[in-house]
Parts: sequence; structure tokens; C-alpha cells
Amino acid sequence: MNPHRRLLGAFVLVGAVFTVLRLRAVTLPLWWDEAFTVQRYIREGPTTILSADAYVANNHVAFSFFTWLTTRLLGEGDVAVRLWALIPAIIAIVLIVRFLIVHVNASVGLIALTFVTTSTLWLSLSTQARGYGLVILAATIMLLTVVNNDRQPRLGHDLTFAFAGAVAILTFPPAVAVYLAHAGVWLLRRRRNRLRLVITTFVTGVATAVIYLPILPLLIERSDRVGSRFAEPIGWFSPLLAPLQIAGGPSFGFGTGVGFTQSTGPTYLLFGTELVFGTGTVTGIVAAILGVIGLIVVFVRVSSALGTHLVAGLGGSIVLLAPFGFHLADRYLAFVLVHSLIAITFGAATLLGVFGQSRNMSQTMVAAACVFAVVASLPVTWPSANVPIQAFRPAALDANEAHQDGATIITDHYHIGFRVYLPGIPVERAPDQATLETLVCDASGPRVYLKNPDVTTYSIPSCLRDQTPVTYRQQRAPGTIDVWYLPAVFAPETPRTR
Repeated sequence: MNPHRRLLGAFVLVGAVFTVLRLRAVTLPLWWDEAFTVQRYIREGPTTILSADAYVANNHVAFSFFTWLTTRLLGEGDVAVRLWALIPAIIAIVLIVRFLIVHVNASVGLIALTFVTTSTLWLSLSTQARGYGLVILAATIMLLTVVNNDRQPRLGHDLTFAFAGAVAILTFPPAVAVYLAHAGVWLLRRRRNRLRLVITTFVTGVATAVIYLPILPLLIERSDRVGSRFAEPIGWFSPLLAPLQIAGGPSFGFGTGVGFTQSTGPTYLLFGTELVFGTGTVTGIVAAILGVIGLIVVFVRVSSALGTHLVAGLGGSIVLLAPFGFHLADRYLAFVLVHSLIAITFGAATLLGVFGQSRNMSQTMVAAACVFAVVASLPVTWPSANVPIQAFRPAALDANEAHQDGATIITDHYHIGFRVYLPGIPVERAPDQATLETLVCDASGPRVYLKNPDVTTYSIPSCLRDQTPVTYRQQRAPGTIDVWYLPAVFAPETPRTR
């Protein structure tokens, strides 16, 4: 078969898997972060979205606002509240793959698409009702704008860059670092209209500050707390290497990329190590090495503009964030995820001989390697797209059916994940263990006990200890959401799975 046809066939297969995984994942039940965003901000609207009294870092302002507008038209279905993550993230990867095909070759574009397809980090960030997909698109537009118009930018390019920067900042404030890093490099490299860039950057800063004004003091005050419970702060080695290691690592380990239940994919088989959340893993080290190789190749063989801006994003943005106590969780690095992808892609392309003498041979190798990687990753990527992080929706909907038949719903601590699926449904809440015992064991009539999966301070009521609950499988510990039905006849014959 012609090597070009092999490459095209690989594109079709990888693209199909990429699409199917996202179409499956976007229909999963909401997990804690998503449910909180929907319940606290999207349902309440703009006054709450920009309220200091309601602010926590979970609020991605631009995403919450755009989604609030969308749900006014489409309703609050789980797919509808995720559209501003799904569509921007897909557009971003289309732009990147097209850029690589046009400016380098199709093999490099296929490798980039493969890494995104095998990465559960990319999958989760592009299919959750959070602002990370929007940040990825904004960062992509910023990067491609400055690279494609490096020396002789027009007014439209400056405005596009400023608008993308504003969207990124208004969605996830730390993205200001990558915006400033690119703006600084662009200012030094461009040959004309430097003052115009300074003015548009200043106006962007003022405009975003004005929009953020009601919550700006809280943004600054709490900047060092975000992620502090589960992520490492910026260290001396963090610029450049940390984004490659953290954001790139899940692409190789085929783990969940969210830090909950960990999976062992092909990387475990090859390197004999489990993928763990954060830095310090073999997969992360491999990603960092490939990224550094890729950056060198970009400077030498592709474009000094692209190489300089990749370094500015991966290194400069982290340096700018260091004084604010920023913590390096994978999803918090969404604003440099595209930078990591491009660097690692060029590293892998180099090892696969894409820039060698025999183009036909390299195309065959790339096609085979990409198909193998996607197929080998399916034992982990497929469950990630089909098993919810937290199974609140099926548990809540089954409980609501019992409630419609006369059962009382009882919970120990009313999780927001249940609340978002039970709007207006009366739920008995137990403030302590004794009250829970009374509500569940001493009351008459049919009852449903929804156990909060994130709270361990309550014990199972004594009357339920010999009964088997209905379980709903999820990725996050403890692995299931447990629901008890009294009497058991009220339990669903076939519990929902999604």
C-alpha cells in the first residue's frame, strides 16, 4: 500500500477514536467540580458568577457565563453544560493539527492527534463542565497568532491575540502568565507597531480587571491556596520541565489524568512503574525528555518563532506565576497544554525518523506507531469515557423513582452531586450519626438512604449492616456510590449505569 494511504488510513482511525471517546465522555454524569459549577454559578446567573460572597476558585467566570447563556436556550442537560468545554477543545486540536500539517508535514500532525487521543487528561479537560477546554482554545489562538505573524503583525492580529488573552484570563486567571509571556516575546521579535501591542495588552489588562473587580481582592488573596492540598508548588526545576512532565505524562501513561483511580496501561508494561498523580513518574520523565528534544528540533529545523514562543509559554509563564504560590496540578496547566503537546510531538517525530532521509519509510512507521498507540490505550481510554468519575446521576435518578412511589430520601451529608440531580425533591438530612440512625432505622414507611461517597464521618446505620446496597460504579474512591432501599422491594430491578 502507498505510504500516503497508510497515513490517511491512520488519520481516519485515530480521528474516529478521538471523536467516539469524546461523544461518549460528554454524556457521563457530572462529578463534584462540575456539579458545584452548575449548582452554584450556572443556575444562579451573572450576579452570582461575579459575586464576592459566592466566589471560590472553582468558578471559571467566562465559562460559567457562556454556559449560563447556552442553558437558557438548550436547558441544563449534562451535554449542554459541557458544550463550552467540548467544542472549544475540539477546535483547538483541529487548529493545531492543521498548523502542523501545513507548516511541517502530515506525519507530525498525526502524531499530535494520537497523543491527544491516547491522553485521558485531554479527554477529561475537553469533556467536563469546567473552563479548561475554553482555556486550551484561547491558548492555541494566542500561540498560533504570534507564531504566524511573528515579524509583521496587523491590527487584526493584535486584536485577536488580545481577545484570546482576555477569554483565557477571564476563564482561568493564572492564564495571564502565558498571555504576558507571549506578549513580551512578540514585542521583542516584531519589526513594527510595538506601541500598538503595548496599548492592546494594557487595555486587555484593564478590561479584565474591571470585569473581575467585585472578586479581584479574593483572586489575589487566595491565589496560593488553589491546589495546595494535592499538587506541588513551583520549584527551581519547574520552568519548562514541569509542564512537559505533568501535562505530558498522562499522554504516555494512559492514566486517568485527574488523579483519582489510577490505571496501568502500556507504560506500566514497558517501564514497570505505576502512573501516579503529579511529578516524579517515569512517564513524566519520558515526556520531559521528548519535549526537550522536540524544542531543540523546532529551533533547528522548523521555526525560531515557534521555538521561542514554546519556551516562553512553558518556561516564562511558570516563572511569572512563582511569586503567587501557584501549584502545579495537571489541569491547572491547561494554558500550556498545547505547548507541551507540540514539543512532545516533535520529540516523538524525531525518534520515528520523520525528519530523516526516507520519507516513505517514516510515514509507514508513524502510521503503524500511531495506530498501535491508540489501540493499546483503549483498555484505559474506553473506561475513562464510559465510567463516570462520580456516579451521582444514576444513583439520584433511581432514588427519585422510589420517591415518586412514596419513599423518603435520606442522606447523611447532602452532596452537591445529588442536589444537582434532585432539584426541588425533599431530602431528609441527618446532621449527626444519632439522627441518621433514627431516620433510617426507626422511621416507618419506605426509605432510600443515599450515602455521601466523599464523607467518612458517618457509619452505616445498624439496620443496614446486614443488607447489600445497590452500587453505582465510579472512577473516584471508594469506587462506588452505595444506596440502600428499605424495604428492598423499592430497589430498582436494573440500576442505571450512567
